[in-house]
Amino acid sequence: MPIGIGWHPYFKTGASVEALELRLPQVQELEVDGKLIPTGNTDDITKWMSPKSLSGVEFDTGFKFVTEDRQIILSDPEKKLEIKIICFEGYQYVQVFIPPWRTSIAIEPMTCAANAFNNKLGLEVLNPGESQQSIFEIVAKMS
Repeated sequence: MPIGIGWHPYFKTGASVEALELRLPQVQELEVDGKLIPTGNTDDITKWMSPKSLSGVEFDTGFKFVTEDRQIILSDPEKKLEIKIICFEGYQYVQVFIPPWRTSIAIEPMTCAANAFNNKLGLEVLNPGESQQSIFEIVAKMS
């Protein structure tokens, strides 16, 4: 049985996305075609490894984690709020999406890339009696 697991949590701090900052670990950005389907090609991305403003940034982007550091940090500096999304076992990918109204951001842990049933990027196939476990954690704190 082919299996791919993805969660779609949206985060909203009460501020516009313009006021938020994002930090990603070392990742590879998944190249997509005109229909936003991953092509299988990737680009190494390091520019998000330190917190960057989301002001004017558009995201509907898939990433593959490159190292064991799979911690994404979303922060609202004005409210001194930090949200960590930590992808543990099973989660090799993350999708980041900012909707056009820019009042929230989705940070979506995924065990495989979008369209994995066709492109096989991260797709697992379970044999009878096998199982799959995937763990992620969301931690929010105010300082």
